[in-house]
Amino acid sequence: MLVVALSTLLPAIATGVPETPNGQEPSEKQAIAVIRKALRSDDVAAWQTAFDDLLPFDSEAVAKTIVAVRERIEADVAETTSAREEMREEAAQIIKGQETARPRQLPSAGLARFQELEREIAALRKRLDECRLVLENVDTKLERLRDEKAARFLLTKVIGDKRRSLALKLAAVGALPGLGEQLTADIGKALTRSKKRTEDVLALLQGIRRLEEKARPLGPALIDLLGYAEDEVRVQAAYACASVRVPESVEALIALLARERGQVRRRVSLALEDFTGKKLGVSKTSWEGWFASEGRAWVAEGAPKRIERGGSMFKASKEVEDDSLYYMGIPQDGEGIVYVIDASQSMEKQVKWRKPRGGGGGGVTVASPIGEPAGDKGKGTTRLEACKQELIEALQRLERTKNFNVVWYSDVAEAWMPSLQKADPSKIAEATAWVAKLNPVASTNIHDAMKLAFSIDDVAMGKKGAARKRGKARGEGVDTIFLLTDGSPTTTDGKLDDPEKVLRAVRSWNPLGSITVHTIGIGDGLNAEFLKKLAAENGGEFKHFDDSGKQR
Repeated sequence: MLVVALSTLLPAIATGVPETPNGQEPSEKQAIAVIRKALRSDDVAAWQTAFDDLLPFDSEAVAKTIVAVRERIEADVAETTSAREEMREEAAQIIKGQETARPRQLPSAGLARFQELEREIAALRKRLDECRLVLENVDTKLERLRDEKAARFLLTKVIGDKRRSLALKLAAVGALPGLGEQLTADIGKALTRSKKRTEDVLALLQGIRRLEEKARPLGPALIDLLGYAEDEVRVQAAYACASVRVPESVEALIALLARERGQVRRRVSLALEDFTGKKLGVSKTSWEGWFASEGRAWVAEGAPKRIERGGSMFKASKEVEDDSLYYMGIPQDGEGIVYVIDASQSMEKQVKWRKPRGGGGGGVTVASPIGEPAGDKGKGTTRLEACKQELIEALQRLERTKNFNVVWYSDVAEAWMPSLQKADPSKIAEATAWVAKLNPVASTNIHDAMKLAFSIDDVAMGKKGAARKRGKARGEGVDTIFLLTDGSPTTTDGKLDDPEKVLRAVRSWNPLGSITVHTIGIGDGLNAEFLKKLAAENGGEFKHFDDSGKQR
């Protein structure tokens, strides 16, 4: 495991600090020395224990130490993730061609190595979970610092440093209120200096959102950022305009809505709805009509807060007008969509999955296995066959301007293609054939399936780690993930997973919520609360269907 030289990370602190007498709390200097010593080891528990001693203190030295601790853990996470991915790739090569076979027919040496890799991959996942928990605690402490010198260090030496990670910068903005009365002016100056550094701008926009109406002097700068090249900056600038309540931004937000597509358009509409109290969806016509009839006068009054009561004079538009563009009751309105489908053993359960009968005659048909005709008295099918049909039909309805990919998972996860593909007829046909061949096998490794779905963004953008750089140019990369499952998360070795650990991992992969995650549950054996929370934390919808295909 990588151990970063502490001399390159930690602030210069005199060594030889005397031990704290029994029964006495350590001083700030002693606490910093203790964590410096702890970080020389690979013991994550020791890091957390030493970090706890730092919690009572608030100073520039503490801020520097916290930043150093976070960067040490970030380095460990990067190294552990890399080692784990190499092992997963080796395991995938061992079972290549037998991913969905049950049982997998492997030579004894290959089977032994595969089982060894499963154990090692599970152990590395455990370490990643531990590191993510410490990072969460580190970020909480960082956000609570209120010392002015600490805040100024974080603003100028962390947020203003292109070498620092976006995750660190997002945590650092929580300490900026320590700047006191100078806060808005200092953030404004930093925003001016950082305009060409996307990650700095994204972090500063989070800080501005926290200030709410105190940041109104920054209104012109926020409106200017609505024209930024990268999608995520425009979205976060829209959110900031709503949080700060910049009256003159409303018309600019409506104009931005008209220019955008997919999830970016949807998220801009959410900013408008939050700001105005009107629920008009993504319809440019509805927003323009509202602005002409009453919005302009409301803006002239200073855009006072109000909550929409009852219906508006303008009917809220659907996000997608045509029902055929939905997948399992959720609009396929992203521009880069990844469908993640559960192919675990429980998906072979026999069901009577009923679908509306076409032709306007009413009634339903019972889905049959792919390749067999459906009928009123169909013999039924399995959960997986029914869900494969739903996915294939959704793919065939997908607009040709979209990009997409498919991931299946059981104990392992595999993508149809390494990157997003254009939804042209030939690619849809290839994906359909690939999905049709999936068979149920093994467990429900949601963690690795979601990791793979988020990693497709890296491949699509042509470089490792790109998914962490959330300021994508218009239309690039993954913006929507659909996760379908009939169970609860399990680990690589088939043991029950902790849903909170999966949620924490997704938070680390999606720090700004720039990828919308929708979740779809099938049957009675799933963890509905986990799926609801996963969707809610990532701007998505949760749908639950019973084994007849009826939505609950």
